[in-house]
Amino acid sequence: MWPNRVCVFVIGFGLVVPSAFAGFTAAENFNLFGDQQNFTCPGIGGVCGAIAAINSFIFLENMYPGTYRLPNAPGLLTPNYVAANNNDPIDSNNFANTGWQVGTNPPRTGYYNRTGTAGGDYIATLTDWFSDFAPNTSRLSSWFAGSTQNNRLPTINDLGGELAAQEDVQIFVQNANFYHVLTLYSLVCTDNANTMCTARWQDPNDPTNGTYSSAVTINGGQLSIAGVLGAGGAVNITAAFSESPIPEPETLAFVAGGVMLLLVSRFSVR
Repeated sequence: MWPNRVCVFVIGFGLVVPSAFAGFTAAENFNLFGDQQNFTCPGIGGVCGAIAAINSFIFLENMYPGTYRLPNAPGLLTPNYVAANNNDPIDSNNFANTGWQVGTNPPRTGYYNRTGTAGGDYIATLTDWFSDFAPNTSRLSSWFAGSTQNNRLPTINDLGGELAAQEDVQIFVQNANFYHVLTLYSLVCTDNANTMCTARWQDPNDPTNGTYSSAVTINGGQLSIAGVLGAGGAVNITAAFSESPIPEPETLAFVAGGVMLLLVSRFSVR
C-alpha cells in the first residue's frame, strides 16, 4: 500500500438515527456491490481505496437506479462498467492514478497522486467524482481527525446509522504496518450498550467472498476488528466516508433490542 494512504472499508447504506440506540441489526445486500479486484500499479502495493469506492458506486447504482442510472445507459458513477464481470477496471484506475476529465470541468487528479492528507484527499476525490459524473445528486460525509464535517473518529452509532439508512460508506483501517480498505456491509449489536457487535465486510483483494467478519472491539475510544487479509493482527478503524442520494433514504426508527433491517446474504442468486 502507499505508505501515506489508508485503504477503506465500504460500509454500504445507512440510516440517520438518534445519537444513541441499543441493540440493532443493520445490513445491505452484498449482491449489489461490484466485484472489481484490487490490482497493483508500479510502485504501489494496490489501490484498495479506489477499488472500494468503485465497488460501492456500483452498489449505489443498483440500489438507487432512479438517481444513478439513465435509461439504456451505463450507471452515472461507473461509465466504463463491464456488466459481464460486474467490475470497472478503467474507472478504478482513473480514480486511483490516471485522473479524469468530464466535459469542460477541470482535469482531476487521481487519489494516490494527490499530496494532502489521506482523509482530506479521499473526500476531495469523492467530491470531484460525484461533481463530475452525477452532479447535484448526492450528499457526502466523513468522520476522521481533521475532517471539516465530523472532526473525530467514527463510532458504532455512526456506522450503524449509515448502514441502516442504506448509505454507501468507505472506512479506513490500519495498524502499525498495515493500511487497507474494506466494504462493510453489515453491523449487528446484541447488547444494550452496543459493546457486543459483529461486522461483516467486502475485501477488495477478494471481492466475491462475503464471509469475512469480526467482533468489533473498542480500545481507547477507537473501533477495531480482526481477521482482515494480510493484516497480521487487529486493525483500527481510523476514518469513515459515506455517500447517499439527495433526498436521503427515509430515516428509520431504531427499536431497542429489535431488528431494523433483514440481513441479505451474499449467498443468494447473483
